[in-house]
Amino acid sequence: MIAGSINVPIGLLQTGNNSQGCFQNPPWDRFYIVVTNFPGPNSTPDAFSFINVNHSTNLTVKTCNPANGTTLETGIVIFQQFNTNEKQCVTNSLSCLDNPNLTINQFLMTNVTKKYRAVVHYKSSTLTNLTAIQVDFSYP
Repeated sequence: MIAGSINVPIGLLQTGNNSQGCFQNPPWDRFYIVVTNFPGPNSTPDAFSFINVNHSTNLTVKTCNPANGTTLETGIVIFQQFNTNEKQCVTNSLSCLDNPNLTINQFLMTNVTKKYRAVVHYKSSTLTNLTAIQVDFSYP
């Protein structure tokens, strides 16, 4: 398994919903674009890619992490870099034992030669006293 974490300071969250239809503003009023892309199994990584050395077709991006507390509510959209219609939106993952309002998005990269992006959405009213948000990823 290849895995990593991104610590996102609250000050880096952008206002709005990034024109994402599956997370309407309001109440989804903050977002963070993961600037590094996730290459499919037969895609050539570039300087802006995480490494997919196992050539996995499965990608997980999640906010389910105890560091994110018990009140934060998130949603994650994963999409093909140049085809935003190939996407999956997930929120409120009941399998997250830390907080069921956090998200686990397990995505099947069907276009194996393309790269994928992730955007994490937030409801600012649920940020409480957090100063940063933990976003984890893995190629299981």
